[in-house]
Amino acid sequence: EIRFSLAKDYLRSTNFKLDQIAELLGYSEPGNFTHAFKRWSGISPRAFRMQSF
Repeated sequence: EIRFSLAKDYLRSTNFKLDQIAELLGYSEPGNFTHAFKRWSGISPRAFRMQSF
């Protein structure tokens, strides 16, 4: 999905906070973004970001 691809790009290449990324991707609540990201990847956005560095 396009949102997942964009989320991965934002997490890897920016210092945006998770709530900023959620808003950019059209989520009304950061928790909804976190839940969706975990469904897609099996890990939280924070864990993904830490693995990417």
